[in-house]
Amino acid sequence: VSQSRYLKSGNGTMIYAIGEEYSGSWQSDKHNGNGRYKFKDNCIYEGYFKDGKIADKGRYIFSDGTFIEGFFNVNRSGKGKKYSQMEMNTAVKSMKATCTESVK
Repeated sequence: VSQSRYLKSGNGTMIYAIGEEYSGSWQSDKHNGNGRYKFKDNCIYEGYFKDGKIADKGRYIFSDGTFIEGFFNVNRSGKGKKYSQMEMNTAVKSMKATCTESVK
């Protein structure tokens, strides 16, 4: 029996024992494509994943409602612009021109 027969592929949700959750695209048992990952600190990353890791463009939402849109990597760092919850409605319109704030 082929091992690949049992690998997750398609769309779905996984709730991990450590209190984290992933919903989105799977390929070869890894997060691949667009998805949403909720960390145990209640922060959320929405965006692109590659080979099971955060990769490229997305939105990182802090537990207080502020968020950063930009480009991220596996350790949740990258470049983007931070917005308050009140700015959320206008953030998408101005994001493409203002990806400059460092995220650490």
